[in-house]
Amino acid sequence: MKATALVLGIHVAFAASLLAGAARADFSAGVVGGYGLPRQADGDDVWRWGYGARAGYTFLLPVYIGVASTFHAGSADDEAGAPRQTVSYHGLEGGLDLTLASLGLRPYVSAGLADLTTTRDVKGGFLSPFVAIGVMPSLRVVDLPGLDLYLGLDARYVRLLRLVDNGDNSHPESALPVYVTALLRAF
Repeated sequence: MKATALVLGIHVAFAASLLAGAARADFSAGVVGGYGLPRQADGDDVWRWGYGARAGYTFLLPVYIGVASTFHAGSADDEAGAPRQTVSYHGLEGGLDLTLASLGLRPYVSAGLADLTTTRDVKGGFLSPFVAIGVMPSLRVVDLPGLDLYLGLDARYVRLLRLVDNGDNSHPESALPVYVTALLRAF
């Protein structure tokens, strides 16, 4: 049993040293802009065009933690003076920052608080916890000493945990937004 634990410990230490040698600690900040598709055919049209920002830190082992904020402009009903339907969500992110030459890949999860405004809910909107899972493939386009610029995509699945209640029934609010992203990394 002790020998198995020792061999496992050696393997873990060796893998960690390989990852640490290939990775570097850095700070990153980026912007996103894109479009969100609602997951339900009769879902609220709150997603549409959106934009946001993120900032975070990647440790020597390629573990990333950060914060992100995104706003979707949504739409308005055809009636004159109808309120705009929007959604914004803000929270923490965690994932892996994997790089191979000029290519980057960041699978991540996110959670936080969303603010939904919609005419489809009896209250006209609400605050709700949200969860998201995403992936961000990117390509390094600028490589300066201590500073890199990556361009790529950010695709995620976002789900609000509170249901939209129209008085007769309720439905979940979720979407598949896809963004173009620019990410600046300083190390």
